[in-house]
Amino acid sequence: MSLEEMMKAGTATAFEHYDNGELWYRTHYGFDYPEPITYRGDAAYQRQESLLQQFR
Repeated sequence: MSLEEMMKAGTATAFEHYDNGELWYRTHYGFDYPEPITYRGDAAYQRQESLLQQFR
């Protein structure tokens, strides 16, 4: 399943770990991806959230 398809399906993500300035998340389908903490500024980080919400 592609990242776009996962976003359309409303796939949830879960925080896995922090490494070298990046938060690593895993989707329900086992897809791991980093999100640099600089992308969110001082926003709150949730343990689980929507994949679509992260890419806004």
